[in-house]
Amino acid sequence: MKFIIMAGRPESGKRDAVFALGKKLVAQGQKGALIITEKGEYDSGYKDSSIPGLTVTELFLDCTPCSLRFVLEKMLKKMRNSDFIVIELSGSTLLLETRESLEPMKLPNLSFSPIVYFVNAETFRIDIPVYPEFFLSQIRDSDIICINRGSAGEGQVEDLRAFLIRINSNATILELPSVAASSKYQELFGLIE
Repeated sequence: MKFIIMAGRPESGKRDAVFALGKKLVAQGQKGALIITEKGEYDSGYKDSSIPGLTVTELFLDCTPCSLRFVLEKMLKKMRNSDFIVIELSGSTLLLETRESLEPMKLPNLSFSPIVYFVNAETFRIDIPVYPEFFLSQIRDSDIICINRGSAGEGQVEDLRAFLIRINSNATILELPSVAASSKYQELFGLIE
């Protein structure tokens, strides 16, 4: 079973990517689950599990790294035949701690994809003198950082890219086009599957 962790601030585009990945994996014949840990709007068709082979669960926890493992252990008894679990983490969750809390689970063929973090180029401000440590930690702990371009200008995107590289020069940084095309996530999905 593969765990795929995707995180980012609200309106960063992570939820669209989570659902797109779940649909793609199910279309390939896999079975799995999407775990949503941040309140927000999404197509109710997903919530109603209208896609055969895909379960969507909302878990609103006070301390995600502390509680997620124990909640998942109960859920996994029902989902033993799942091939993947995509976990959408809220903007304030510590990513590495969350993955480390899941690693000791006794599951056959347990694996983790690279941690993915989403940033909205339209709303992200690089001129703030001091960022909260948890936010910098999220960027440092990410393996892949996706810049959701939106309507941001080229200079704004390049400034954001330079800022992210200063914080985490080891991450793969992808720029997602502003169009909602089916190919939008193709490069990202190739890196995490």
